[in-house]
Amino acid sequence: MLKYGVYAKAVELLCFRSALARLSELFPQMDMKRYKNAVKREYKAMLLRTPDIGGSSLEMNLYIAAFVFSLHKADPDIITPDVVDEMVTAVFDSPFIVKVHKNKKCTLFTDEVQDKKVKESIASQTSQYELDWKFEYEKGVDEFYLYGVWHLQTW
Repeated sequence: MLKYGVYAKAVELLCFRSALARLSELFPQMDMKRYKNAVKREYKAMLLRTPDIGGSSLEMNLYIAAFVFSLHKADPDIITPDVVDEMVTAVFDSPFIVKVHKNKKCTLFTDEVQDKKVKESIASQTSQYELDWKFEYEKGVDEFYLYGVWHLQTW
């Protein structure tokens, strides 16, 4: 099962402030402390019932997905998919995320990065983890192709 450890706490640290700021703009009367605690409870519970994927390069994506789903599940009557979308947009628009990605040089098309993705795709075909994403990766000069199947059970 996934753990409520460093990855989980990093996701919370990067996401909560911006997401809750946007939520408080949308619903100023909402009790943010109660909601934040409900999200944390749901997030932890979701992680503890989600099978591990064995340190795959996509593991952080699984933690982020669980966090985003927990935003809705913590209060589904108020936090609709459109509200979650607003919250996630606020995270991506946050000064920290913008600063981190603003000056990054695109490395997706380097041989080093693409060769690593090819090796990961080959290894993914025999993964023993039920939630791991099995994918194929084809190198390209100005583009690349990623085909995959990810079988999710209901969280």
